Amino acid sequence: MRAIVLVTVIVVASSASAQDATKQVLLLGEGGFTAMALDALDVPHDTASFADLAAQRVNLFRYGVVIGGFDVDRASLALDPERLLTFVRNGGVFVGMRHNGSDQWLPSPVKRDKAYHLGEILAPEHPMFTTPNEITTETLADVHSGSIYNAFYDLGEGWIGLVSAGREQEWDKPEAASNAEHYGIIELEYGEGRIILCQMIPAYDWFKDRGGEDGPGKLLLQNMVAYALACGPDWSSIGSDTPVPDAYRTDLSELFSPPDAAGSWPFDGEGWSFEGEGQFSGKADRRAVYTISHPNEPSTAGAFGRVQRTVELGDAAGGCWLRFYMSDDYCGGSDPTMAGDRVASRTTNRKGDMRFAEVTVDGQIVWEQDVLGRNPRPATRRFHTVDISELTRGKQRVTVALQMTDREGSDDAPFATDVF
Repeated sequence: MRAIVLVTVIVVASSASAQDATKQVLLLGEGGFTAMALDALDVPHDTASFADLAAQRVNLFRYGVVIGGFDVDRASLALDPERLLTFVRNGGVFVGMRHNGSDQWLPSPVKRDKAYHLGEILAPEHPMFTTPNEITTETLADVHSGSIYNAFYDLGEGWIGLVSAGREQEWDKPEAASNAEHYGIIELEYGEGRIILCQMIPAYDWFKDRGGEDGPGKLLLQNMVAYALACGPDWSSIGSDTPVPDAYRTDLSELFSPPDAAGSWPFDGEGWSFEGEGQFSGKADRRAVYTISHPNEPSTAGAFGRVQRTVELGDAAGGCWLRFYMSDDYCGGSDPTMAGDRVASRTTNRKGDMRFAEVTVDGQIVWEQDVLGRNPRPATRRFHTVDISELTRGKQRVTVALQMTDREGSDDAPFATDVF
């Protein structure tokens, strides 16, 4: 479920807040089975994207472990791998879950082939297979039937194969690229840190195959995370007396004067109006937070809830920006079916590409976001700034709208969402 708290300001106004307490894990890739696994394992973590990493919006040295999420495209690392490699060289741990593309960014190359069945554990004494759970080859053979996708082969210098592949998967028809030994999990020590890559799918086994019930996928993920955390550094242990250069700044706002705001329009004031189609509703509370809601009923394609107002621009000759806040309560995940006080089963609840939070200026979408997924953390990342200079040039006023739109219906499935 999800929501839209929308605070509107024309022309950028700066804001600052204290950073969240340091967490040891950063997950690259919002939502998905890896995020569900970390939540279920009670592993505190922050979430960002590979685009955030490329744009330097995230500091890897706040974390000891960075995880590339299941089926999250990390091809962009090949364009500028140095940030991640510097993190690893200095002691950080990168864990890459299944990824169907190549990893051209790696400091020592590996090749990919087709899908294979499981072979065997090659390093049974490795902590990944002993702590905190004892994992055998038979255990791994039950992780999504022991499937290994795009198996590794021809490992470059330094790589160690931890799990081997067996025979080829019958459904994967292309001819194998090599007769050499293939692998499903590999590890590389690099500098003071290490890189772990896994082409098995334990999170999928846990939450898709088993509906969130305990099983071998959970055991493998729990061991992988425990091993990564045990190997990763705790940067917070560095003493507070560590010298900091005089030129160091924690935020650009310390260097630049904030622009003047042309105005702000609290939602509990006059001028805002709500309209909608379908079952959407909207209201502002005593905090001037506006919530657009959809009940726990099936959604209909084309339905929407929209709050809007006309904004006087004043002198916007130097450019015009729109700043707002958005969060919601639809993360996706699994819904439990209870038998008394016991969870009998779980049903996957992940409605993607259906419902979107949108911001429009004179009817044109200037920002949008699928409601599926966790809210960005820290909370300061839920503030968004959009350049609307082209849409406001030559105008005295514009209509700004904040809306939730169903681009597809959910058929018979209920879809409750609050957007703030």
